Parts: sequence; C-alpha cells; structure tokens
Amino acid sequence: MPTREQFLQALRKEGRKAGFSVLVEYGKGKGSHAKVSIGGHWVIVMDGELPPNYVKSVRKQLGLMK
Repeated sequence: MPTREQFLQALRKEGRKAGFSVLVEYGKGKGSHAKVSIGGHWVIVMDGELPPNYVKSVRKQLGLMK
C-alpha cells in the first residue's frame, strides 16, 4: 500500500504526462488531508497508507482511469 506522498508523486507524474496542471494543497482545513486538483477535477486525499480500493477510487474521480 502506498503512502499518501508516494501516491501524490505518482499522480503528479501521470497528470503532467497527460498534459494537465496538477495542484496539491495542504492545510486548507482541519486535519491532515490534502486537496488534489488535476484537469478541473478535485478530490480530498487522506493521510497515511492508502488501501488499493481507495487509490483506484481517487484516480477514477480525477479522470485518470481509462
């Protein structure tokens, strides 16, 4: 299971490769969550180790799944 930082690094790489601007914001609210925006889609990503189904769900919400 990847950590949040490993997952965000992979999202940045994949988003830029697809030609999208990638924005990650920390500290926009309470807790240790991060807001990720790729190509007009955004999602909140939790901290810690991320289960495979969660990673798949986030990628789908961001429009990176085919």
